[in-house]
Amino acid sequence: MNWTKQRPNEPGFYWLLEYDNEGSPQTGVVKLAKMPEDIKEIASLMGLDNIGDTEQYKGKLLVFCTGDACARIAEDPDFTDIYWYGPLEAPELPMQ
Repeated sequence: MNWTKQRPNEPGFYWLLEYDNEGSPQTGVVKLAKMPEDIKEIASLMGLDNIGDTEQYKGKLLVFCTGDACARIAEDPDFTDIYWYGPLEAPELPMQ
């Protein structure tokens, strides 16, 4: 696996790498998942008041960020200048 600027098109866990304004690397792990089929779930995830606005999100990949608890589509312009690494294997759940 190598870092790439090509946006992933498969669900899974991915490392993200971007550089801040001072050139320092910023990394984090995100989860990409398929958008739910249910329009009410889509509206809730995307913060939409109008159910009719959900059509544009059907079939898209969602990016779930861990640090700021965001859910955005992978095509979001904020993800344009980012390096991706993955998909990674999902971690095992801890034993209870």
